[in-house]
Amino acid sequence: MTAYADQIAAGDTGAWQAAVSRAAAWISPHRPDVDLTRQLPLAQGLLKATALLVYGLAAGSGIDPRAVSAPQVLGWITERQLPTPPLEPPRSREDQEWIEAFRHWRRDLDAMVARQLSDLAALLRTAGHQIPAPGFHSLTRTSPDPVAATWLALADTDSRTP
Repeated sequence: MTAYADQIAAGDTGAWQAAVSRAAAWISPHRPDVDLTRQLPLAQGLLKATALLVYGLAAGSGIDPRAVSAPQVLGWITERQLPTPPLEPPRSREDQEWIEAFRHWRRDLDAMVARQLSDLAALLRTAGHQIPAPGFHSLTRTSPDPVAATWLALADTDSRTP
Protein backbone atom coordinates (compact mmCIF):
# COMPACT_ATOMS: atom_id res chain seq x y z
CA MET A 1 0.00 0.00 0.00
CA THR A 2 2.81 2.42 0.85
CA ALA A 3 4.58 1.82 -2.47
CA TYR A 4 1.32 2.33 -4.34
CA ALA A 5 0.63 5.52 -2.37
CA ASP A 6 4.05 6.82 -3.45
CA GLN A 7 3.08 6.15 -7.07
CA ILE A 8 -0.15 8.11 -6.66
CA ALA A 9 1.70 11.02 -5.03
CA ALA A 10 3.83 11.10 -8.21
CA GLY A 11 6.80 12.82 -6.61
CA ASP A 12 4.76 15.56 -4.93
CA THR A 13 6.23 16.62 -1.60
CA GLY A 14 3.48 18.98 -0.50
CA ALA A 15 -0.22 18.79 0.31
CA TRP A 16 -1.03 16.09 -2.27
CA GLN A 17 1.63 13.75 -0.88
CA ALA A 18 0.37 14.43 2.65
CA ALA A 19 -3.21 13.63 1.61
CA VAL A 20 -2.18 10.39 -0.09
CA SER A 21 -0.12 9.38 2.96
CA ARG A 22 -3.04 10.17 5.28
CA ALA A 23 -5.39 8.05 3.18
CA ALA A 24 -2.88 5.17 3.02
CA ALA A 25 -2.40 5.27 6.80
CA TRP A 26 -6.14 4.86 7.31
CA ILE A 27 -6.60 2.14 4.70
CA SER A 28 -3.46 0.02 4.96
CA PRO A 29 -4.29 -1.68 8.29
CA HIS A 30 -7.43 -3.09 6.64
CA ARG A 31 -6.14 -3.53 3.08
CA PRO A 32 -2.35 -3.68 3.25
CA ASP A 33 -1.88 -4.79 -0.37
CA VAL A 34 -2.97 -3.42 -3.72
CA ASP A 35 -3.53 -6.24 -6.21
CA LEU A 36 -3.51 -4.64 -9.64
CA THR A 37 -4.09 -8.02 -11.30
CA ARG A 38 -7.72 -8.02 -10.16
CA GLN A 39 -10.30 -6.63 -12.53
CA LEU A 40 -11.70 -4.40 -9.80
CA PRO A 41 -8.90 -3.60 -7.33
CA LEU A 42 -10.94 -2.17 -4.47
CA ALA A 43 -7.98 -1.02 -2.39
CA GLN A 44 -6.69 1.01 -5.34
CA GLY A 45 -9.98 2.84 -5.83
CA LEU A 46 -10.46 3.34 -2.11
CA LEU A 47 -7.01 4.88 -1.73
CA LYS A 48 -7.48 7.21 -4.69
CA ALA A 49 -10.94 8.34 -3.61
CA THR A 50 -9.90 8.88 0.00
CA ALA A 51 -6.76 10.78 -1.01
CA LEU A 52 -8.75 13.09 -3.30
CA LEU A 53 -11.33 13.70 -0.59
CA VAL A 54 -8.73 14.36 2.13
CA TYR A 55 -6.89 16.72 -0.21
CA GLY A 56 -10.06 18.56 -1.25
CA LEU A 57 -11.37 18.91 2.30
CA ALA A 58 -8.01 20.20 3.50
CA ALA A 59 -7.75 22.73 0.69
CA GLY A 60 -11.34 23.88 1.22
CA SER A 61 -10.71 24.38 4.93
CA GLY A 62 -7.25 25.88 4.54
CA ILE A 63 -5.66 23.18 6.69
CA ASP A 64 -2.85 20.68 6.27
CA PRO A 65 -4.13 17.32 4.96
CA ARG A 66 -2.57 15.61 7.98
CA ALA A 67 -5.08 17.53 10.12
CA VAL A 68 -8.13 16.19 8.27
CA SER A 69 -9.97 13.84 10.60
CA ALA A 70 -11.82 10.64 9.85
CA PRO A 71 -15.09 12.22 11.10
CA GLN A 72 -14.67 15.03 8.53
CA VAL A 73 -14.27 12.49 5.72
CA LEU A 74 -17.13 10.35 7.00
CA GLY A 75 -19.33 13.43 7.37
CA TRP A 76 -18.77 14.39 3.74
CA ILE A 77 -19.54 10.85 2.62
CA THR A 78 -22.61 10.55 4.85
CA GLU A 79 -24.07 13.77 3.43
CA ARG A 80 -23.80 12.15 0.00
CA GLN A 81 -24.86 8.63 0.95
CA LEU A 82 -25.67 6.35 -1.96
CA PRO A 83 -29.16 4.84 -1.95
CA THR A 84 -29.52 1.14 -1.27
CA PRO A 85 -31.06 -1.12 -3.89
CA PRO A 86 -34.50 -2.64 -3.50
CA LEU A 87 -34.26 -5.46 -0.98
CA GLU A 88 -36.82 -7.90 -2.27
CA PRO A 89 -35.79 -9.91 -5.30
CA PRO A 90 -38.39 -10.21 -8.03
CA ARG A 91 -40.91 -12.97 -7.60
CA SER A 92 -40.92 -13.39 -11.35
CA ARG A 93 -39.28 -11.87 -14.38
CA GLU A 94 -42.48 -9.91 -14.98
CA ASP A 95 -42.77 -8.42 -11.48
CA GLN A 96 -43.49 -4.84 -12.62
CA GLU A 97 -43.52 -3.39 -9.11
CA TRP A 98 -39.99 -4.63 -8.44
CA ILE A 99 -38.80 -3.56 -11.91
CA GLU A 100 -40.10 -0.05 -11.30
CA ALA A 101 -38.50 0.04 -7.83
CA PHE A 102 -35.21 -1.04 -9.38
CA ARG A 103 -35.45 1.64 -12.10
CA HIS A 104 -36.22 4.27 -9.46
CA TRP A 105 -33.23 3.14 -7.38
CA ARG A 106 -30.97 3.20 -10.45
CA ARG A 107 -32.02 6.79 -11.28
CA ASP A 108 -31.39 7.82 -7.66
CA LEU A 109 -28.02 6.04 -7.67
CA ASP A 110 -26.92 7.71 -10.91
CA ALA A 111 -27.98 11.12 -9.56
CA MET A 112 -26.14 10.63 -6.28
CA VAL A 113 -22.96 9.39 -7.95
CA ALA A 114 -23.10 12.46 -10.21
CA ARG A 115 -23.49 14.66 -7.11
CA GLN A 116 -20.53 13.02 -5.39
CA LEU A 117 -18.35 13.51 -8.47
CA SER A 118 -19.52 17.10 -8.93
CA ASP A 119 -18.94 18.01 -5.28
CA LEU A 120 -15.50 16.38 -5.22
CA ALA A 121 -14.53 18.09 -8.48
CA ALA A 122 -15.60 21.43 -6.98
CA LEU A 123 -13.34 20.85 -3.96
CA LEU A 124 -10.42 20.05 -6.25
CA ARG A 125 -11.09 23.08 -8.47
CA THR A 126 -11.19 25.29 -5.37
CA ALA A 127 -7.74 23.92 -4.57
CA GLY A 128 -6.57 25.28 -7.94
CA HIS A 129 -6.68 22.22 -10.18
CA GLN A 130 -8.16 21.97 -13.65
CA ILE A 131 -10.58 19.10 -13.15
CA PRO A 132 -12.53 18.04 -16.24
CA ALA A 133 -16.00 16.54 -16.15
CA PRO A 134 -15.98 12.74 -15.95
CA GLY A 135 -15.73 11.08 -19.34
CA PHE A 136 -14.48 7.91 -20.95
CA HIS A 137 -11.02 6.47 -20.35
CA SER A 138 -8.81 7.53 -23.22
CA LEU A 139 -5.14 8.00 -23.98
CA THR A 140 -5.96 11.66 -24.61
CA ARG A 141 -7.44 12.16 -21.13
CA THR A 142 -4.25 12.55 -19.15
CA SER A 143 -2.73 15.25 -16.99
CA PRO A 144 0.76 15.98 -15.68
CA ASP A 145 -0.95 17.17 -12.47
CA PRO A 146 -1.05 14.14 -10.13
CA VAL A 147 -4.32 15.33 -8.55
CA ALA A 148 -6.05 15.69 -11.92
CA ALA A 149 -4.51 12.41 -13.13
CA THR A 150 -5.89 10.61 -10.06
CA TRP A 151 -9.28 12.22 -10.66
CA LEU A 152 -9.30 11.00 -14.27
CA ALA A 153 -8.31 7.48 -13.24
CA LEU A 154 -11.13 7.38 -10.70
CA ALA A 155 -13.94 9.35 -12.38
CA ASP A 156 -13.61 8.24 -15.99
CA THR A 157 -15.40 5.09 -17.07
CA ASP A 158 -14.81 2.48 -19.74
CA SER A 159 -18.31 2.69 -21.17
CA ARG A 160 -21.76 4.02 -20.55
CA THR A 161 -23.72 2.28 -17.84
CA PRO A 162 -27.04 0.76 -18.92
